[in-house]
Amino acid sequence: MGLFERVQGSSLTKLRGEFMRGHYAAANKAKSAGVPIVFVTATYPAEIVRAFSPDVFMVYPENHAALLNARHLTDDLSAVAEAEVGLTPMDCSYELANIGYLLEKRNGKDFGKKIPVLPEPDVLLSCNSQCDVVCHWYDTLQSLVPGSVAQAINVFDRFDGQITPERVAIVKDQILDAIYLLERQSGKKLDRDKLFDVADKSNQAVRLWREYLAFGKEQPSPVTSFEGFLNMALIVSERGTQQAIDYYQQLVDETQGKVDRGESVLGEERRRLLWDNLAMWHRDGLWDLSDTLEGEGYALVGSNYLDVWQRELDTSSFDGLLDSMAAAYCRMYTNLTLGQRIDSWDKMVTDYNADGILFHANRSCVTFSRQQEVVAKGVEAKQEERGNKVHGIVFEGDMGRRGIFNPDRLSLLLQQKFEES
Repeated sequence: MGLFERVQGSSLTKLRGEFMRGHYAAANKAKSAGVPIVFVTATYPAEIVRAFSPDVFMVYPENHAALLNARHLTDDLSAVAEAEVGLTPMDCSYELANIGYLLEKRNGKDFGKKIPVLPEPDVLLSCNSQCDVVCHWYDTLQSLVPGSVAQAINVFDRFDGQITPERVAIVKDQILDAIYLLERQSGKKLDRDKLFDVADKSNQAVRLWREYLAFGKEQPSPVTSFEGFLNMALIVSERGTQQAIDYYQQLVDETQGKVDRGESVLGEERRRLLWDNLAMWHRDGLWDLSDTLEGEGYALVGSNYLDVWQRELDTSSFDGLLDSMAAAYCRMYTNLTLGQRIDSWDKMVTDYNADGILFHANRSCVTFSRQQEVVAKGVEAKQEERGNKVHGIVFEGDMGRRGIFNPDRLSLLLQQKFEES
């Protein structure tokens, strides 16, 4: 059974669709009622924004951009963003799709029922824990949306891999600045009890998400990272809600049921693979690639991209909560040294008993893709020291633009690495 058939047969697919439609409908209703729309980036301490609901409404434009990527609209929208704003083909495809969408919507373009309407932001909150590009993206949005206000959290000393008390204190101060900004925009003071409740719910969802990802360690595995990519939306955008807890509890229960019944994606796994970098949301890089890999007996069982949202927060005190937020966003994979990246992959290969890693050299994400060839060779060498033959396979692609990914090239690389070794 292929990925599409598995997904269509899951009750969670309907829940995700209902969530998406309901989320954007509520966002537009809030916008019409004068509630400030707050855009946040994927790796932002969103719990502080959630604590101000319903006096602000939080939206993740990256999730919406991924939907535009999946509907193969990115190339056309990129051309608009390049022509009207001066972005380039080397810019992030999320940014290009989002800016192009905003401009085309203003021009009266009807995107149809499958693309929900994204309201324009009043507040733009970014954090460069994932990359500096998101901050540039939000600067561009601010220039296009008169009256909008922006604040960026800078985690400083990126790529040094050190989480010092001084660094945490500086980031914590910026989180406090964001809270003050939200108080001004909402007209309400932060309710600390509500923040603790949101953080507790966030931790519950994170623990369930971690439990789900751990099923990939089963041999044979009942899940693939492709399904993880499809299930990740709520851990990004709905952390801190009961809805996210309920969704991931059901996901864990359903997956545990598969384990109990002895069900797996592949009855026999010829090779177990891991995935580096963002997913490719277009058909070639998601649905078709999943079917191709599974057809050849390759099981994609884990991904460092899916691991990003596994940070639990300290709810023992207000200062402890903000300190843990600050430390969590300094500790992202994209902020690690090359040695730390190699060590993290070496551990993950061992934990998942993997035979190889697919390093997606994502044209849109230079930060995530930094020196993947070096990381691949480093992991291979560490595993070889322990008598294990592991292959790192670097291939070019993009999360939104289809033409960059060459599936035949990837198939050839897999054949060269595995079949001829």
